[in-house]
Amino acid sequence: MVLLKTIFFLSLFTISDIPDATNELFKYHYDRNQFDQEMAKRSMDVFIESFDSDHSYFLWSEVKPMLKGGSKWVDFTKNSFNNRSLDSFIEIQKFFEQAIERRKLLELEIIGDLSTKNFDEIQKIATFQYEPYPLNFAQLKTKIKSQIALFMIKESFRSRANLQEERERLFAYYLKKQREKELEYLPRGPAMEEHYFSIHVMKAIAESMDAHTRFFSPDEKREMRQALSKDFSGVGIVVRDSLDGPTIQRVIEGSPAEKAGLKAKDILLKIDGKSLDTLYFREAMELLSGRNHTKVRLDILRQGELKEVVVTRAPINSPESTAQVSLFAQGDGVIAAIRLDGFFDNDLGNSAAYQLEQAILNTKKNQDLKAVILDLRRNTGGFLTQAGKVCSIFTGGGPIVLARYGNGQINVFKEKISKPLFDGPLLVLISRLSASASEIVAQTLKEYGAAIIVGDEHSYGKGSMQFQTITSEEPYCYAVTVAKYYTISGASVQLKGVSSDIIVPTDLAEVLIGEQYLKYPLGYDTLTQGFKNISAGGKEEMGQIFSFYQKKSSSSTSRAWIPQLKIRSEKRGLPVTRDDPALFEAYEIAKDLVLYMSGGQQ
Repeated sequence: MVLLKTIFFLSLFTISDIPDATNELFKYHYDRNQFDQEMAKRSMDVFIESFDSDHSYFLWSEVKPMLKGGSKWVDFTKNSFNNRSLDSFIEIQKFFEQAIERRKLLELEIIGDLSTKNFDEIQKIATFQYEPYPLNFAQLKTKIKSQIALFMIKESFRSRANLQEERERLFAYYLKKQREKELEYLPRGPAMEEHYFSIHVMKAIAESMDAHTRFFSPDEKREMRQALSKDFSGVGIVVRDSLDGPTIQRVIEGSPAEKAGLKAKDILLKIDGKSLDTLYFREAMELLSGRNHTKVRLDILRQGELKEVVVTRAPINSPESTAQVSLFAQGDGVIAAIRLDGFFDNDLGNSAAYQLEQAILNTKKNQDLKAVILDLRRNTGGFLTQAGKVCSIFTGGGPIVLARYGNGQINVFKEKISKPLFDGPLLVLISRLSASASEIVAQTLKEYGAAIIVGDEHSYGKGSMQFQTITSEEPYCYAVTVAKYYTISGASVQLKGVSSDIIVPTDLAEVLIGEQYLKYPLGYDTLTQGFKNISAGGKEEMGQIFSFYQKKSSSSTSRAWIPQLKIRSEKRGLPVTRDDPALFEAYEIAKDLVLYMSGGQQ
């Protein structure tokens, strides 16, 4: 995600907040400014799919009138919404509640049947079914039965003994997790019921605008903020739900939890004296959170032994907030592979650009740095400002990206001209998951002539920018698409992604991920196609930028070697015996490039 950076408090959201929140999104959105028939149709689709994403609550005959019933439901939704009413969503919410009650009865019936089956019989039943909606109750029951059987196999770790001995615990655990998923859709007091209903409606409206406009609940806001800043306050453990209870999966290095002696596989039994037996997993995790420098008492079970541990909460930097460096020998120096998993920026003074700078400086301090491989394979984006600073480390600044807003206005995002920190041979390693700010960095470095792109055939293909209130004190928490971005050549990565100069398939090469697979993506265009909407002064500035691009790209020394590098890479093929074949082949390409640019012969 490309975000324009802007701590906030979100009180209970109500039905009366929805018109104002919707109008706020319309005010900023790239090309949506009214709740028309298309948005009415989309919002109903999103509202229903969000509840029944695996199609195991409704029959096709029950949802068909709302999803494929022509203009009746669409007009009802549009007209009621524009009259500040949510009658259509309220009607659908009633269907949700009825479907939940029906499923509860079916689950009890199915569990009674499964309780008599042996391991082999349950394995045969556990055939995952996703599409389509069931056509009748027999199909619905079969789908739910398959889901429960699959859950049993997975949670019993495919052990015949475990399945037989723990059958009752497995059923209870399944029902508990299922009820937790449904909790937000069931009555739980008027205020909370209205809050969750309003959140669900608002999320459906936001997601009907385009593939990346989102409205966030308070829990999602916390998660998103941590993802963007790579820091949070807490004890420093990663916990997963399990049959035995909340279990520590990982202890973050240097965290309060590590200092207190907590270990992976410890099972949490109580938090500050409160038993977790009857709590949903989300409720248990809320007990772990708290203000900095406050203590939390944990009762744990470790290999059958009960222990009590007191941990003091503190600010924590996520492991993803550190650039991961791998050094490969190259003659009398090294090639550094530097992995950045996000373009983050937090209040602790840590950022993606800072981490990259330190990685390069520390390597230079001790070694002769011959080349850099910037690994963005798992980088799905972040702050535009950080993308710009990362580019300038290799380019020395200048124009980075151009944003075109819905009204035709174009903004140029630039970095102050300075001396590059590293201007030697540079490879950018991408995958189909590399998205948004990652694509800005990859394509910009490519167009500057500073880098050669290697990896999957193309990256994710997200060419839009979002304004967000996740890191601000705005009353509503959202990310709204406000612009399309273009690199200095006027090109867009929307839908198409960044093309690799040398294809080196990663483990994601065959996975169907990318903008083109999302609902309601913006279309593809180039900046020059919109020149008719640009002012004379704007056209002059664009002309200067395009001239700058042509000069930079034509003066590249490293990119002139792409044909030879490509031939040698294809002859080698992927080193499949290596732990990370794509990274190792990128290293081989970097070795060749260093030799070519130093005047050596192959």
